[in-house]
Amino acid sequence: MQRSVEEIKAGNFQYHIRVEGKGEFARLAENINSFTDGLRNAVDSELLSERLKTE
Repeated sequence: MQRSVEEIKAGNFQYHIRVEGKGEFARLAENINSFTDGLRNAVDSELLSERLKTE
């Protein structure tokens, strides 16, 4: 889990934590994955917006 968070912190928003089981760590991994998806979508949207401004 720690390595996964470090990977995402480094800017790899494509990284997903493999979720196994139903415990606290599984819920934490799902939440981190969801957060990462939101960040990736926001960055993609901002990049598209900036590209359209320059055109």
